[in-house]
Amino acid sequence: MAIIDAVVTNTPIFIQNLQPSNGHLGGSLVINNAKLNNVQIAVGVVGGPTVLAGGTKIIASWGQGNVFKGTNTGATFTQGDIFNPSESAGPVWMIGT
Repeated sequence: MAIIDAVVTNTPIFIQNLQPSNGHLGGSLVINNAKLNNVQIAVGVVGGPTVLAGGTKIIASWGQGNVFKGTNTGATFTQGDIFNPSESAGPVWMIGT
């Protein structure tokens, strides 16, 4: 799942997974250019831990899943900040501000 250019306000949990990833791909998730306003948990697990803390902040680019780099055919499981491609006009939520 990819969530791009989002604004989330006054929500207890932005994204909640049914199961923890436990260090391997159980479903990929990418959040790119998300603005959180008063969000308690950005990414969590039902009945489990907070994977990415919320708050009032901007998530530039965060991912969970297998990441491939260059021509390497081997994937590395990642759960954290990832490369953030630049946008010519900036995030949608910034335009006109």
